Amino acid sequence: MVSGLWAPGSGRLRASSVAGDAARGAAALVVQDVLDDPVAYAEPSGG
Repeated sequence: MVSGLWAPGSGRLRASSVAGDAARGAAALVVQDVLDDPVAYAEPSGG
């Protein structure tokens, strides 16, 4: 997805390493969750 944003050695986002790692981990978990069960996160098309 937006892997370029978190590329190691990019040097663009210089937040604290711990905070960046935590955010990256949380985002990865959410992405994995959505990829695991996309229907659960998709909006009902019927309405």
